[in-house]
Amino acid sequence: MTRLSTQLLALLTVTLAYVSGTLAPTPVVIWHGMGDTCCQSGSMSGLVQHVRDMIPGVYIYSVALDPDPEVDRHMTYVANMNEQVQRVCDWIAADPQLQGGYNAMGCSQGSQFLRAVAQRCPYPRMKSLMTFGGQHQGVYGWPGCYGDTPECDDLRFVFDGMAYVPYLQSTIVQAQYYHDPDDEELYRNGSIFIAEINNELEINQFYKNNLIKLDNLVLVVFDQDTTVIPRESSWFGFYKEKDIDTIVPYNESRLYIEDRIGLRTLDERGKLHFYTMKGPHMAYDWNLMKQLIDMRSQGRHGNELEVGVSEKLASKPEERFFEVVVRLRGDVVVLQNDGDVLADADKISVPVGDVLVALTDVLLLELSSEMALDESSFAGSTISDKNELEGFTQFGTPRIEMGKKDRKVDLGEAQASGDFKIKPSNDAPQLDTSQWPLLLKNFDKLNVRSNHYTPHSEGCSPLKRDIKNYISSGFFNLDKPANPSSHEVVAWIKKILRCEKTGHSGTLDPKVSGCLIVCIDRTTRLAKSQQGAGKEYVCIFKLHNPVESEKKVKQALEKLTGALFQRPPLISAVKRQLRIRTIYENKLIEYDQEQQQGIFWVKCESGTYVRTICVHLGLLLGVGGQMQELRRNRSGITDEHDQLVTMHDIIDAQYLLDHHKDESYMRRIVRPLEALLTEHKRIVIKDSAVNAICYGAKVLLPGVLRFEDGIEIGQEIVIVTTKGEAVCLAIAQMTTSTMAITDHGVVAKIKRVIMERDTYARKWGLGPVAQKKKKMVEEGLLGKFGKPNEKTPDGWKKDVPAYENGKKEEPKEEPMDEDDEEEEVKTPKKKTKEVKVEVEEEEEKPKKDKKKKKKQESSSDDSDSD
Repeated sequence: MTRLSTQLLALLTVTLAYVSGTLAPTPVVIWHGMGDTCCQSGSMSGLVQHVRDMIPGVYIYSVALDPDPEVDRHMTYVANMNEQVQRVCDWIAADPQLQGGYNAMGCSQGSQFLRAVAQRCPYPRMKSLMTFGGQHQGVYGWPGCYGDTPECDDLRFVFDGMAYVPYLQSTIVQAQYYHDPDDEELYRNGSIFIAEINNELEINQFYKNNLIKLDNLVLVVFDQDTTVIPRESSWFGFYKEKDIDTIVPYNESRLYIEDRIGLRTLDERGKLHFYTMKGPHMAYDWNLMKQLIDMRSQGRHGNELEVGVSEKLASKPEERFFEVVVRLRGDVVVLQNDGDVLADADKISVPVGDVLVALTDVLLLELSSEMALDESSFAGSTISDKNELEGFTQFGTPRIEMGKKDRKVDLGEAQASGDFKIKPSNDAPQLDTSQWPLLLKNFDKLNVRSNHYTPHSEGCSPLKRDIKNYISSGFFNLDKPANPSSHEVVAWIKKILRCEKTGHSGTLDPKVSGCLIVCIDRTTRLAKSQQGAGKEYVCIFKLHNPVESEKKVKQALEKLTGALFQRPPLISAVKRQLRIRTIYENKLIEYDQEQQQGIFWVKCESGTYVRTICVHLGLLLGVGGQMQELRRNRSGITDEHDQLVTMHDIIDAQYLLDHHKDESYMRRIVRPLEALLTEHKRIVIKDSAVNAICYGAKVLLPGVLRFEDGIEIGQEIVIVTTKGEAVCLAIAQMTTSTMAITDHGVVAKIKRVIMERDTYARKWGLGPVAQKKKKMVEEGLLGKFGKPNEKTPDGWKKDVPAYENGKKEEPKEEPMDEDDEEEEVKTPKKKTKEVKVEVEEEEEKPKKDKKKKKKQESSSDDSDSD
């Protein structure tokens, strides 16, 4: 029996159930609001009972965040909503009663949470969504604080300063849908939930496509609501930017005009509905509720089932197939095997009583057909959805894989779980490597010199290293606390991790906090490269006397850009000598004339003293000034939003590793050293060339597999293995265009080897000449290190020249003849000149030594003491 026959039998089974009246109404999922529980009396149980009375026999799933009611209530205040939504998606997907689809009802903050479920988790399908007093555009203020009053302003001031702190965003539920109209940019970048599901930063087409599949989106607002501020947020309205006295209705909002989540599409299709209930927050109007449920629920509508059958014709008899269209309760299901539709379906409308006969005829027609179709002919059989209705999952497999939970995957977990490496092949593969980790990101966009090489079993992806090597080749982006010095912090980390050595990317003064890259063991080889990278700071300064206006302060600060002379302060980690440091950019963020204090942001060269900038600012304004607080928000390639960790994180991770053998926390806070090199141009080399480079060999073109665009001579680049490991930093000796048109030569010279020797197998010394040389060493014809001796054959000396310190040895001069002696006597002037040159060189040596000492002192001054 073919797959189509099996599906038709499933249709017969479902139709029998329909005729006998055993098909239940569409189930309902309900999510409660803040301070509520799923099932206690006086809580959601009253709403659940009313819905059961309105829809007899309905199955209701009321979301319980925890079996304990008190914990359930607590989690409406303290939780990460992205994780909570994903858990609810998993619970819904695991409930067998909901597999055919469901309607949803969201109460208060449960409204936007269920909308997130609809956008992120399309299976099982949410058919209709009703929201009561939701906060779809977020809230601005505190419950009961409606309007512009001093008390409300104070509360908003507190929330504005704290709501977007990363810790609170990932912990406090209400902070995750807080919307500050006075700083839309901060809201869009800082909100991890409401801005994300509203596609504020960028349009997630997956979210939009899922939302517009709803049959109905019903939005209910309470006209006396003082909990949702503003109450128009229940209808996707919100305050105008920087004007809380003006409400922008939903159809004039950026969300609707740009159709960022599909709101306008739903409205144009007549699927967006607005209703008002009279009374305060969550004061249900049960009469209106019953009307809404009657209109939106899918009860039994009529007693007819429509079946359409068409025989699809094609040029070859074996390509003919049937298409069956079944319309049941308004839902459309199309059963067919893969192929183009060549003829319209002949629709057969029959009463429910005769539907069994119609389906039986279809089944017999298919079975008696002369088409010799085996199971493979229908391997692509699908259930598709007309007019964007989902259909019944009992009839077969949907076009998109059923049971696949389309959820937001954590990128770090996905990269850590995957086995990433470049596989050998003879042609350039077409890969999407935009989500590959670290130095293999966008690997398919590199220029291909060759794809053919012999892969080695040694080495692994940086994320797959065993925990010991993972730590010793990693670094922390540490949030240095105020008061301890950078040296103390690094020493503490060395003691906590029990590692051999640690280093940092630039000193921070004790009172300064912020980003400090702490390198562990092997990563200390990259510390110098990060010390020279640019830094960014946020500084609070105080002027000693008032100034005319904020504009004067801004103008004075703009003058402090470019190359500036600086002398380090009296208390500093370096020698107090005049030096030049570059200020790339600065910006005055805020200035309070009453307190004579201000905040500015600065991007500067390593080694810049920001407190000196504050002093110079006071001198330019003629009032004097000083620095009060300073925080570094970027150091080199990392910033404070890039996996910042604290000392407590390090202690906790080491404790879990020592006592519970749990590596997960440590792997989350330690980052591989390759993360520091993602901005470098890359050259991918063969596995057989890796160990030679670790021993100091130059990078030659025959060992190159791929190389990046834009490489210039003298540029610092990174040499990468096929598994994404950094081998060394090198100085390019060829441009990208030269590498593309030549077949030999030195591509790059090593600057700093990163990988340990013998991580990969040694693959040099295996050629015929090298084998012969080893044999001669064993026989005594060459010295211990392969150098010629008195027993070495003359033929070997001529064919294989010796090298000393990387330079070819010149043959020794033969004894001079008498004629040569006479020539030497005739030209004594040359000798005297040579002697004079030697004397001058000897006199210059102490001068060079002095210059070296000065350079060493200046290089030690470059530590980033701020």
